Amino acid sequence: TMSWLLITLVAPASSLLLAPWPVCRAPRPRMCLPTTVERFVGDLEFLGSCRFVVVGEGAILEAVGAFEDLRLNGKGLATVSTDTGFECHIKLAAVRKAAFATRESPKGGTLHIVRLLGAQDKPLLSAILSAETRGEEVEEGAIEYWSKLRERFGEELELVQQS
Repeated sequence: TMSWLLITLVAPASSLLLAPWPVCRAPRPRMCLPTTVERFVGDLEFLGSCRFVVVGEGAILEAVGAFEDLRLNGKGLATVSTDTGFECHIKLAAVRKAAFATRESPKGGTLHIVRLLGAQDKPLLSAILSAETRGEEVEEGAIEYWSKLRERFGEELELVQQS
């Protein structure tokens, strides 16, 4: 079944444009339009604060940021916060899939995670719903929005490159 939803698109001049777009329901993806990396990441804007985690061969980088003020910059998509110094640049050509996961937190509670995956399903970036400040709660509505994204896209989603 297809339904219409207002989705945020990123325009080259970094202004946000709203346009109606048919959205897939997980059980029948073959009947739906493919989702681009840009469109999917644009949908993450309303998650609010997330802990961005990148695991490299020799180090792990974690920082709290958000998918806000997304800017298309040649080969990638960037989110830059001038007030916190947070920047995240996503190489669009490297992203092949997105996945939603939950995991029990060592401190109790449930972690809600969105992963961008590359070739051979290698995790490129994990974004975990997080409070902006330690000790606070996740932003109101964030878990509900994450759940609606997961319901719409399914546990895992193949992404396509913008043509």
